[in-house]
Formats: sequence, structure tokens, C-alpha cells
Amino acid sequence: MKNIVLILIMIVVSAWAKGIHSGEVTESMNSGGYTYMKINENNKSYWIAATEMPISKGDKINFTEEMQMQQFESKTLHRTFDNIMFVSHVEAGAADTSSHKQQNIHVTNALASSLKKSKISPFKTADTLGVAETYQKAKSLAGKKVKIRGKVTKVSHMIMGKNWIHIQDGTGDNKTDDIVFTSVKEDAKAGDIITAEGTVAIDKDFGYGYFYPVIIEESTFTK
Repeated sequence: MKNIVLILIMIVVSAWAKGIHSGEVTESMNSGGYTYMKINENNKSYWIAATEMPISKGDKINFTEEMQMQQFESKTLHRTFDNIMFVSHVEAGAADTSSHKQQNIHVTNALASSLKKSKISPFKTADTLGVAETYQKAKSLAGKKVKIRGKVTKVSHMIMGKNWIHIQDGTGDNKTDDIVFTSVKEDAKAGDIITAEGTVAIDKDFGYGYFYPVIIEESTFTK
């Protein structure tokens, strides 16, 4: 069991560390609430999209990768990107990303070690469900509102116009230990312990390879 936990932690740490990038803006445009930027990183050029911000050609920025999409169509730009990376935590400057990676590793280790897998969630209250329990009952819960109390392990801001909040509560296996809540307006921070409420959707396909067997939409969050 300890080996399984260590492997899961290493996978999560690796994913977080790979998500840190630094590069120079060679082209940019604003549209539909997003800033689209062409980045040169170590002589490799690619497009990224972030929540709209002031940016100029030649600016050096650091950012965190959230997800990549192929053949992404921007309806406001009337343009299809062969491949684009949605990003968050955009910061000016060409700082050494190794320090950011190390910080993320420390945070991820802390979150993972505090969420030992069990059958009963330590966060569960009388009116909430567990993460694994929600997966188990997903078909009967589809279209209904549910509450889950747990720890926020990852936040992706304004991707496809929504905030994506990952919650774990110590239950489930590597397929059922993490559940995503989406919200257009509400937000949370990694490490927060919150009660999240929203409507269950199953077999949700957003395209571009992003398929969720269970996801909670139109969510609200309270501490």
C-alpha cells in the first residue's frame, strides 16, 4: 500500500513540475476574454491562451500549463489553432523556473501526504457525499445537486470560460479519488478545505480529448 501511495505522489509531482514554462512573447492578440500569445521557449514556438491581460511583443513571462488542445477553434478570432496550451499564473520576467518547480513539489507532497486513501472521508458531514461515493452513485445522481467536502488539490482558471476545481477527500483509487467542479464565477485556492456544491453530469465530452465520466457543474464553494 505504501508503495502505491509513493508511486501516485511521484506521478502527481512529475505532472506539476512539467507544467512550469518560461518564454518570450513574439505575437499576441486579445479576443473573447482571452489573451492569445505565441511563445518562444528554448527556440521552440507555440501558442498559449490565458485570461485577458496587458502584454507586449518581446515580454518575457513565466506561466503554468493547465491543458493542451488540438484543433481548437476560437469563434471570436475565427481561427483554428493546430495546438494551443491553456495556462494560468502568468508572471512577468524570465525567472528561474526551477524554484517554482520545487515550490510546486513541496505543495503537492503536502497535499498528497495529507490525503491517505480510505473508505470513509475524514471531511464528510451529514449532508455531503464522498468523492468515491459520488463516482459509485453517478448514474443515479446525474442531473441532481450534490455537496462534497474535501481539499482543493488543483485549480485551473478560465479554461473554456470556467474555473476547474479539483477536490480530493482521501477516498477512492487512482480513477475515483479526484473529482472536478466547474464554475463560471466562483473560485478556490489549492490547499483550501471547502464544501463544493453543484450539479452532477456524467460522460461529459468537451472535445479535444477531454472526457469526464463524472463532473460537477454550475458549482459554488464555501469554507
